[in-house]
Amino acid sequence: MKAVNKVILSRLSFIDNSIQKNKYVKTTELAREYEVSEKTIYRDIQYMKDYFDAPIEYDSNRKSYHYTKPFRLNAFDFTITELYNLAVIRELIRSNKYNPYKTGQKSLFNKLFQSFGDEILNEVRKVKEKVSFNFKPVRKLDEKLFKAIEDALFNERTIKIEYFMVDKNESNKRTIDPYHLRNYEGDWYLIGYNHEKKKVRIMAVNRILKVKKTDFDFDIPDTFKVKDYFKDSFRKRRTSKIYDINLEIKKQYAAQLLESEIHSSQKLKNLPNGNIRVTFKVNDLLEIKEWILTKEAKVIVKSPPELIKMVKKDAEAILKSYK
Repeated sequence: MKAVNKVILSRLSFIDNSIQKNKYVKTTELAREYEVSEKTIYRDIQYMKDYFDAPIEYDSNRKSYHYTKPFRLNAFDFTITELYNLAVIRELIRSNKYNPYKTGQKSLFNKLFQSFGDEILNEVRKVKEKVSFNFKPVRKLDEKLFKAIEDALFNERTIKIEYFMVDKNESNKRTIDPYHLRNYEGDWYLIGYNHEKKKVRIMAVNRILKVKKTDFDFDIPDTFKVKDYFKDSFRKRRTSKIYDINLEIKKQYAAQLLESEIHSSQKLKNLPNGNIRVTFKVNDLLEIKEWILTKEAKVIVKSPPELIKMVKKDAEAILKSYK
């Protein structure tokens, strides 16, 4: 299909919507309403016939144009593969019960269904039978609170929040410039500049109790890149200190544990005893410690000493619980 100029496409959509609404339309009225010449409207109607196969005809009795059969102008020419991918995306969205974007996404797909009718509905039916998703559930959030954070994020507006600190079992007030929203394994996190600490911090959205918008705008520094911010994170946490991690994976478990990447910076080395050495850098020890404990004796920590101490302490506490 020939590419359509945006200005022309806008007029074609206007003509199509007018027919959908009124059934019969006069070129004089269309021209007056859109503020173009009647000749332009005639050319647009012919364009709709030639390039979109629009069943549009002139009724001499009514002196108006109308569709002779059901039709909807589709500005996009989706292939079957693209319709299939849309259907997969729909199922992916539907798999998360508490997706905060669900309302807007539902509206989008409803419009697509109206535009493409049976074509996309047939693909949806196929996908539902052949493809399914079962992710870790997204944590349920206060939608108004989430929307307030999102509005401040996209409008680069400073917010004041009340944040609950689990370790202290109390809340405090913070002034935040929101830089980025990140979902990790079903939980939402806000990364932003904390005015009180004068640092970029990461906060769990479910611990934000209140949000108040301010009239202050901010600019995200060019030096902040979310990819760089999490570059040395093992999962979602981070500190300012970088640790060199040295692990040894027992040979009988190496293939299983190395099927997926442990960390983006990892380096592997085969050892004489058949085990695999894995080295990488992280900026927080708590999450790597938790991961190691889930691997039982399959992984041995060689360094740093702080991590060895943390793993031993937790392992001893577990053994003590079973005495």
